Amino acid sequence: MNNKRKIFLLLSLLSLFVCLYFASDTYAKYLTRANAEVKGRIAKWNIVVNDTNVKNNDTLTEIITPVFAGSTHIAQNVIAPTATGYFDLEIDATDVEVSFTYNISVTRNSSLRDFIVTGYKVDDGSVIDVDTSVETPTISDHILYTDTTRVHTIRVFIGWNDDVDTEELNNSQDTAVTTNLDEITLTVNMSFVQKAS
Repeated sequence: MNNKRKIFLLLSLLSLFVCLYFASDTYAKYLTRANAEVKGRIAKWNIVVNDTNVKNNDTLTEIITPVFAGSTHIAQNVIAPTATGYFDLEIDATDVEVSFTYNISVTRNSSLRDFIVTGYKVDDGSVIDVDTSVETPTISDHILYTDTTRVHTIRVFIGWNDDVDTEELNNSQDTAVTTNLDEITLTVNMSFVQKAS
């Protein structure tokens, strides 16, 4: 190959490279980019139980004090064999924008295993018995975001089981408990779970 040909070929390749460079730059001038944001409002999840917002709390600020009506032989607001009473849990869902399920369970006290949950009712409904043979009965229901009533009171009935067929402590053990303890505590566990669509 002669030198003229080599120079011609080299200039041709260089010209092709320059043309391609400017052509790609020309087309790149018409490239456009756009960014956008998508914003949506997050549903409210402000469940209030007995005047405490439970969204960021795992413990209610107030101790729940049960009510015991008393009888001819038992004073008011004390726990004794055969005594029955109740406590209320008010669930306020007025500031909640999703449907949810609530689960309430009451853990027995290890010192007084005969002090148990016997039933419950929601608002002014009928009393619903719970299975007293299970260790921790669960109260469960739904509150829908479309419900017109958004505040519900769950009344939980409790009592000292002194039935000889189902009690765990006999009379002398009952006496030992009252001698050793001034108060009894039950732990109320509540969970709230959004209903899936």
